Amino acid sequence: DGLHLTADGNKVVFDELVETLKKEGLSVASLPSDLPLLSEIDPRDPLKSFPDTK
Repeated sequence: DGLHLTADGNKVVFDELVETLKKEGLSVASLPSDLPLLSEIDPRDPLKSFPDTK
């Protein structure tokens, strides 16, 4: 059902994955998003953060 690692093993895999993505020029900041970030949503009027929603 999958790979089961210890916390240390998960950290190694995560760190290696992040490094590989960086080498390819990929980062969270460079990826497009389909939805606004949580910090961009006005809690008093959340729908205005989704202009295509009717």
